[in-house]
Amino acid sequence: MSHARSAALLSLLALLALTGCGPVNAGSSRAEELRDRFEAEPDVVEVSVNGDNPLPFAGSVRGWVTAEAGISDTRLCELVHAVAEFQSSRDVTWEVVLETGPWGVAVSDERSVNDERCARLAELRAEPSLTGATLTGELTAAAVEADADPVEAFDEAAALLGAEGAIAVIGVPVEGTFRPSDEIAFEPGWRFSVWSEEDGGRPEEAIAAYDAVAGIVPVESADLAPGSASLVIPSFSEYERAELAVAPLRSTSLEVSISSLDVAVLAEPSADVLSLAEQLSEHPSVGSLRIGSDHVSVLVTSTDAVPAVESTLASLPEAAAVTVDFAADDGLWTLYGTAEERAARLPLVEAAVGTGVVESVLASARLEVAPSVDSDQALAALGGALSTSVPDGTEVQLMGGDIGFRFTAAHPLDEVETFRDGDPGAFVDAWNGD
Repeated sequence: MSHARSAALLSLLALLALTGCGPVNAGSSRAEELRDRFEAEPDVVEVSVNGDNPLPFAGSVRGWVTAEAGISDTRLCELVHAVAEFQSSRDVTWEVVLETGPWGVAVSDERSVNDERCARLAELRAEPSLTGATLTGELTAAAVEADADPVEAFDEAAALLGAEGAIAVIGVPVEGTFRPSDEIAFEPGWRFSVWSEEDGGRPEEAIAAYDAVAGIVPVESADLAPGSASLVIPSFSEYERAELAVAPLRSTSLEVSISSLDVAVLAEPSADVLSLAEQLSEHPSVGSLRIGSDHVSVLVTSTDAVPAVESTLASLPEAAAVTVDFAADDGLWTLYGTAEERAARLPLVEAAVGTGVVESVLASARLEVAPSVDSDQALAALGGALSTSVPDGTEVQLMGGDIGFRFTAAHPLDEVETFRDGDPGAFVDAWNGD
């Protein structure tokens, strides 16, 4: 046996010894074992975990074990210890939270730590000002009523939590979800979130930005963290006032973003974009806007709203200096190009959407259609509708499921380039009227 092969064999034997000859895909295997063990456990209603397998025989498991809402503190702690015992006998990295309603505990490998967390969570469950809390090794997060003042709620909750590390205080509506993680992220349904410094201290710069805006206009939602403040105000008509209020606070250490309920500001807008957005935000056919430094995305409920907005755009000189696109507010379609190009492409979008068998449509230099149904009937519907709408010379692509083909529109259509296994025959036949 060669020296190289001997070394490789020794390395493999060493790896097997270290892993105890466990499963190759350790993370996913252990996740499945956890589900099998606890889905049948009394008082457990769901086990939602995922396994990762970065290396053979090594892995990690992350997720939640969800118990019945309202179980006793004693029963909650019993389940925590049961999960911990299960984890201790399986050599992967575990990040599992046991939760009951909006209350949760990250399960530790150490029994004493679990006892401390269970006792602390029991105290917090008894606090009337809190509606939820999750205790992990890195973060203590608390949920409060959504209509509370973010800064006051943070200060009050911080005093109650008494955590030595980072904390987060989150305003969650009754119907909202509360599953905070160590990664700072504002979740849909939260009205506000305030994330502390690593030592639990207030994010003072972000709070100052919030106070500056809240002093002149109501703040609908806020995400405050060390180094950043994201604020949403009711109306875009107050945007410039809000921006002026925070201008003195902006620095290299604080990023501030302000949007309104109907206008999402993705980057600092130019004067032309700002003027255009102010006028379009009041348009009855506009659902909402997304604006950047030099572009405006107009979200509408249907293609029927596009012509009325286009008519307004034609009367506004600012529109000539701004890139404008349209999109369905449900994400079904997007329309790009100059005003003339959008006018020519809108019928193509309408034809594709009108079939009722599309998941998405993107009309730009190329028409891209994603069928929602992978069948000959759907392809035939699309072929017939697009054939009468798409001008010769237009680049077209259909992709979804097993379907994947592209072509340059022509009548008749003789050449189609396929790049997936699905057969485009039904589409081509309908396009050609066969």
